[in-house]
Amino acid sequence: MAYQVGDTIDLTGKNRWIADTTDPAKEQRTLQATADDVVEAVNDDQSFADLQRARVRYASSDTGVAVVDRKGKVTVAGAGVSTITATVDGVTGSAVITAEYPFTLTGPQTVEPGSTATATTSFTDSGTGALNDVTLTLATPDGWTARPVSPASFPMVAGGQKVTTTWSITVPADAARGG
Repeated sequence: MAYQVGDTIDLTGKNRWIADTTDPAKEQRTLQATADDVVEAVNDDQSFADLQRARVRYASSDTGVAVVDRKGKVTVAGAGVSTITATVDGVTGSAVITAEYPFTLTGPQTVEPGSTATATTSFTDSGTGALNDVTLTLATPDGWTARPVSPASFPMVAGGQKVTTTWSITVPADAARGG
């Protein structure tokens, strides 16, 4: 699962944003799935360790991507990949998370050969800090062209700011029809 910059994950509590993907009618239950107590430890006698009394340390392999505090709250800080580790009384476990910034593309679902279409790309800096030198690009199939008709480069995108670029897409007359 990819997280978005700005998301938080509580390794010792409830994470209500995890959606239940099961059918309660088939599962014979009505509980909403949550990612409760992501970090759990088992004692030698197979009982669960009391994390309130255990010596627990958390770490992130890349604090530019994810920062984890002493209480196990992970804050996604930037795009990339980070390994989050939890050490409980000397025993370490880890999980890899990936993070990205929100990005959307809107446009027609189909275009005809020889036509021109308009598409829009949007990027949101969901973090708290500014991003410098942001450029939106749009990849197209060979022979097609995408030309920005509004700014595609932004010297700075502030935290929480959304930037949008509108594109004119030209489809060659000899383009193969999909399907």
